[in-house]
Amino acid sequence: MHKIVVIGTGYVGLVSGVCFSEVGHNVVCIDHDKQKISSLQKGKIPIYEPGLDEMVHKNVAHKRLSFSTNLADHINDADEIIIAVGTPTSDDNGSTDLNFVYSVVDEIINHLSKEIIVIIKSTVPPGTCADVQKKFDSSELHHKCHIVSNPEFLREGNAIKDFMSPDRVIVGCDDANEDKIRSLYADHINRGIKFIYTNLITAELIKYSANTFLAAKVAFINEISSISERIDADIVSLKSGIGSDSRIGYKFLEPGPGFGGSCFPKDIKSLIHFSEEIHSNNALIKSIIDSNQNRIDEIARNVEEFVGSGGTLCFLGLTYKANTDDVRTSPAIGVIQKILSLNKYSIRCYDPLGMKSAQKILGDKVTYCKDIYDAALDASIVVVITEWDEFKKIDAEKLKATMKISNIYDVRNIINIDKFQKSGFQVKVIGSKNV
Repeated sequence: MHKIVVIGTGYVGLVSGVCFSEVGHNVVCIDHDKQKISSLQKGKIPIYEPGLDEMVHKNVAHKRLSFSTNLADHINDADEIIIAVGTPTSDDNGSTDLNFVYSVVDEIINHLSKEIIVIIKSTVPPGTCADVQKKFDSSELHHKCHIVSNPEFLREGNAIKDFMSPDRVIVGCDDANEDKIRSLYADHINRGIKFIYTNLITAELIKYSANTFLAAKVAFINEISSISERIDADIVSLKSGIGSDSRIGYKFLEPGPGFGGSCFPKDIKSLIHFSEEIHSNNALIKSIIDSNQNRIDEIARNVEEFVGSGGTLCFLGLTYKANTDDVRTSPAIGVIQKILSLNKYSIRCYDPLGMKSAQKILGDKVTYCKDIYDAALDASIVVVITEWDEFKKIDAEKLKATMKISNIYDVRNIINIDKFQKSGFQVKVIGSKNV
């Protein structure tokens, strides 16, 4: 059993800390946000992630998991310190704000009195871990700090599974620390999970490269979907035709309104900024951001063309994907903002989890509704823009009864088209002409 201190109780830090406790380690999660720690100590989870509540309560009860605001009380009992603080985009040029990382490093230096491994899970530009190592080495510490890069690949809504049974674990470290990391991840190794050991800067670049490539797949299928709509090709058969090629695969080939969330846009911008700093070509990478914005604009235009001038629009979905309450850079929000700028529609919306967060962005410019059918009241169109399971089960007749005009635009291809057509709806779906 290892004693682990996790600094940062955001999405990455909390999920990682809880999962390490689940495999038997003793974990203390640290955060300076007193309100957040107080809530966690009371069993209230500040983020939505399926299964996380139960896992927190279980491991707190077994005394393997605790929460604190005071790093000094726990740092010198730990075998490893995990840095999992935010690394937001700092300005318009896409550079990464590393202030939280370096603030934590300074705090560790101020309180540490033993040799220790410091694992950086925060997403940081290539070269950051080496800089952190230099900072520790040049300090007046009498004990060695060993820096390890261990980037996370957690998908919101699927994070526990992604941590417990990942495709691979990336570890950037020197040979001397491999055995300690193997011991930390003994449960994973015993279950045959693939580990890739490399140097610090390669591990950092792997994280950016993976997210950028996945975003590129999303942008690609969305552009192909746009072509399909204009020539009446079948996007479902098309996905099968290209996804069945083992060199390509099916994952991330679902057309939709574009990618969003806290990682893809931020990480792509950071990689662009880094590549420009080292004078490396990044034309393809830059095009991913442009393509994604074009997709959002295109969906907004499609809504406008489908419904015509004026009226009430119903949007089902505000989060960037299902099974999360996260609306950060959500394409749904982007489409709504684009339509609001036209100043000719009123918008009603519903999302199972995202309305509170969306209200911080959209304010009172839209009406937030209690359910699907309330949102569709007097609407000229229903736009299904997030792939919640609830939206796959819409009662077409009940929906029609509350609407002004029976139009539905499925931006995720999740509804039963035949059912809606039989109920008299005009249906538009992604990747096909109006059906």
